[in-house]
Amino acid sequence: KQWYQRRVAITAGLPSVKLVMFNVNSANNFQHDYHCLVRLAPHIVLPDYLAHAFDSIESVVEPQRVTTALCSFAVSLRALCLHEPSKQEVIPLLSTLLPTISSNDLNKSWIALLAFSFAFTMIPVVDCSHLLHQPGKKKKDLERVWRSTAQFKDMVAVFVDKLMGLIEVSAMEDTGNLNSVNHKNRNSKNLKASSIPDYLAEGSIYMSFDSLVRNSSDDIRDMILDKVFRKVTTTTLEVKIAGKTMGDALSNLSNIYTEKTLKKFLPHLLRECSMLLDDETDAGETSSELLWNITMFRSILRGRGDHFLPYLDDIQSLLEQALKFHNSRQLITIVVKAISDLLHLLMKIKSSDCQSCQVPYTDKTFDFTSTWGIGMEIEDIDINWYVPGEKEYAAMLKIIERFGVSSMNKLKQFVTDKNMCKEEFHVQLKVLRAITKTAGHIMPMLGQDSPVKLPKYTGHEVDESVRVPIVNLDLKTGLNCDAELLKTFRAKAAETVKTVYDYQSQNMADDMKNPGKIC
Repeated sequence: KQWYQRRVAITAGLPSVKLVMFNVNSANNFQHDYHCLVRLAPHIVLPDYLAHAFDSIESVVEPQRVTTALCSFAVSLRALCLHEPSKQEVIPLLSTLLPTISSNDLNKSWIALLAFSFAFTMIPVVDCSHLLHQPGKKKKDLERVWRSTAQFKDMVAVFVDKLMGLIEVSAMEDTGNLNSVNHKNRNSKNLKASSIPDYLAEGSIYMSFDSLVRNSSDDIRDMILDKVFRKVTTTTLEVKIAGKTMGDALSNLSNIYTEKTLKKFLPHLLRECSMLLDDETDAGETSSELLWNITMFRSILRGRGDHFLPYLDDIQSLLEQALKFHNSRQLITIVVKAISDLLHLLMKIKSSDCQSCQVPYTDKTFDFTSTWGIGMEIEDIDINWYVPGEKEYAAMLKIIERFGVSSMNKLKQFVTDKNMCKEEFHVQLKVLRAITKTAGHIMPMLGQDSPVKLPKYTGHEVDESVRVPIVNLDLKTGLNCDAELLKTFRAKAAETVKTVYDYQSQNMADDMKNPGKIC
């Protein structure tokens, strides 16, 4: 009786629900009501939605109707995934959304990207069409869903091309300043209406690409990797907007798919940057090609520290080569940040990637379509942890010795021998400041066991089967290393900087007396 009364109420409200689905004027007023109804009675609401969804999304003469249809799709997505008769329409709908990603209408594109982000979060991007050949009786609806997953690879290929196109077009550069330096200075108090498209653009691209890479099978990740590699190696863009956005995409790949991304990108970037530095002159103006490649190089410094150990000598040689260009402020800023990033990743405790399904995507016997739209309690998620070990700790100390202690000694020598130009003085002080700050972030992780008792690290054979809950994330490495080495370095660095500042105030020219200008 109760269900009958609910059905009567929902049926009575269906005319107003139809207004909400694709009507521009009433969408804002009734969108929440539509969300509730589609969750309560998907078998009543979804047939009407699907009857008009494709035509509305493909509408050319009514762009506002398309935007409303995109919002309705995002609201309906989970119900479409859970409602068995409607599940077969999810991938065709996603394919229909692809043309809405266009530089001709950026606002519509950002909404479409957010809709794709929701979809890739709820749906494992795994081809399950091979299940059609398994013996046994199958439901026709289920067969249609499995058959539709064969479209994933083609759909993702077009989607990634669209993303690369958005990054490349000059229209995106006109949305505002997405410079990462200015991004840190924004907050809710000084956020202006003109900067909202900046957040929408940056967030939409980042979220959609991250959720795609995180929830894709390895064959689709390989295809994404090839496309990003071709774009990075054949295109040179400015680094403040397009470079930062492309760097975010590359960082996602390196963070989630570390080993193969490094194997694909790092040798090429090391070789290209070294060749460009050999041809560069330290005249103040840095070539756009060098800035592009060094920005991509810095972006790839993400992921598990042990995967970077074979490349560390070449990475340090490149950083040392780049630090000689004292007059190129933009280049020096990127290189100093790269040194800090390298120290961080070597000692970072990294969790396994949180996917929408706990079953490995390499399992060819599991039906991943059965997990579409099903959420999990955060306490129920089991996570494997990568814990840095003695080799990563030793590598971190070598980097501090090679760059931090070297800069400190050069600054001390400058005070006594005065054999350093002003530009090099600024560079060495920047390097010392960045490494000292990073060492302070690393210190709390040393010398203590983890509160959740993570497994001790033995070489590179971490017991990946050990699982800990995603609670109490105040993690330590458990190495019981001597943090006094970093404390001593920081104390000596502070003493050196004080000596330099005292010397500045007494002997140096006015343009070098400003500590804020140097730091």
